[in-house]
Amino acid sequence: MAEVQKKVIKKLTQQEKEDKKAKKLAEAKAAFIKEAEAKFEKFKTDLEAEEKLTPDQIALKKAKDRMAELRAKVTKIESKEEIKKNRSSDTRQKILMGAYIKEHPKKWEEIVSRPEFDAFLTRPIDRKLFGFSEEPVSTQQPISPSEGQT
Repeated sequence: MAEVQKKVIKKLTQQEKEDKKAKKLAEAKAAFIKEAEAKFEKFKTDLEAEEKLTPDQIALKKAKDRMAELRAKVTKIESKEEIKKNRSSDTRQKILMGAYIKEHPKKWEEIVSRPEFDAFLTRPIDRKLFGFSEEPVSTQQPISPSEGQT
């Protein structure tokens, strides 16, 4: 008897889950239809407004829309160029700073011998370049540029 009850309860639980799914689906469908109707009404209103425009006004509207698109495109390109320029400047600064330090052996030895520098180098290929073992000796976290300044 208990087994029959379990089967009935399981079946009812499955039916409840299916009912909830169907209800959610119906709600989503209704929301989609409502949104589509609103978009259609806006499109219809815009179309009716355009029909009242003269050919010159329509051409002007299209030109303004195109101008807005082009301005957005120019802004996007300028933004990419600025990012590229900043990245190039940052790389150049790092190269020049490294070259300066390498030209001054005392500063070079001082920096390379610091435990923070050992911890800073995490990639085996970078560690090998500076003559370190594959794993950092120090478990200290590397110092960020902002922490080193007072």
